[in-house]
Amino acid sequence: IGLQDLSQVKFDADYELANIRLEVLVPVIVEHATTLSGPLSSTGQITGTSGSGLLPSLRGHINVNAGPGRIAEVGPLTKTMFHVLKVVNLDGVIQGSIGEDFDQKGISFEALAVEMELDQQGAHVKHSNLLTAAFDAAGEGVVDLASNTLDMEVELTVLGTLDKVAGLAPVFGSVASNITKVYLVVKGPLGEPTVMVRPAQGVIKTMKGGIKDPLKEFGRGLDSLLDLIDDKGKKRR
Repeated sequence: IGLQDLSQVKFDADYELANIRLEVLVPVIVEHATTLSGPLSSTGQITGTSGSGLLPSLRGHINVNAGPGRIAEVGPLTKTMFHVLKVVNLDGVIQGSIGEDFDQKGISFEALAVEMELDQQGAHVKHSNLLTAAFDAAGEGVVDLASNTLDMEVELTVLGTLDKVAGLAPVFGSVASNITKVYLVVKGPLGEPTVMVRPAQGVIKTMKGGIKDPLKEFGRGLDSLLDLIDDKGKKRR
């Protein structure tokens, strides 16, 4: 082939990575990404075409497991994660001081697992899980690699305060008032998507079993949450 064709090289590969250090691998892909650390293992089969259309051309499946380690904002996906954490922190779902440079310093995590399939619609996240000392997040959905948008559903279980994973001095107070689990809908452009926070009680189980009346089931979950708050208020009287 001619040299002009080297920018459009098709490839088909089965791969396996075992215990590769993030602090070695990621700076090769993202410059100055030295705040990511920890072991990573991945297997998969991918096809595509090199060049400017690489991401939209990808097809196949990928499995990733990483941790324990530390992760910071180094690209669109991690920027999205920190955007979501800031939203749930402001909403009081996960309490704790995060600091002004929270996303740059990063957070520590125990384990990360992602299973996805790639096709013409983008990356279909079949399962993802991020476990930290502050939360356990499980999600699924689609990331459109061509338009840089996503549509994800996340079940967030609160385990502690964000200062635990941000490396800051702990704060006093409860983890979150009467809230231990929430359901998030994350949709829109990568980096700053819209985040809708809903009480998860009575919603997640119904979704997994099939929703016949979403508004009715969501109302039940909200009623349960309000009952908890009301009971707590009566006890203080």
